[in-house]
Amino acid sequence: MPVFFHATRKNRFFAIGTRFTFEKMLVNVGRGMEIKTGVFTAPYSGQYSFHFNGFKDALMVDELHVALKLNGQTDLASSYIGSPNGGSAHLSPFFLHTIASLKAGDKVSLYLMEGSIAESIDYTGHGNNFFGFLLHQDLSFVLNEITINYLESLILVPFYILLFGFLKFIYNKEFDVECYFTHLHLK
Repeated sequence: MPVFFHATRKNRFFAIGTRFTFEKMLVNVGRGMEIKTGVFTAPYSGQYSFHFNGFKDALMVDELHVALKLNGQTDLASSYIGSPNGGSAHLSPFFLHTIASLKAGDKVSLYLMEGSIAESIDYTGHGNNFFGFLLHQDLSFVLNEITINYLESLILVPFYILLFGFLKFIYNKEFDVECYFTHLHLK
């Protein structure tokens, strides 16, 4: 199943050390992104691509540092932009791109580590963008589950056939074998 999202923010963001939140969701296939919390939760294990772009608030700060974190702890990537000449009155664009291997349920979010992100100057209000998508789903877990279920059925079906045959022989009574197979998800 495809997974991709595109979240945007128009207003300034200057809460240093906090998770970046968004105001508008343009697309959210797979329902992994929650804009109010700023958290993307991986619905599947696999390799994901993440991208963030915006503008450094040049009038307020000289430097900007944004980090993409895994489960609120581990840095997956970071972007830093500074003003070596003591600042500039111009908006400075910045970008962050990375590919990360995630497990289903892992949470990814952006944190403002230093500086301030400018209000969008784009007439659409989409000047600060966070988007991501699943590049490759890890199917090994799914294949392991299928293999385990198949092996269980190879072992359990003959066992139950023998058991019910033995019980019929001893008690001279019919048993509902189909009920047991349905319970084992073998039907």
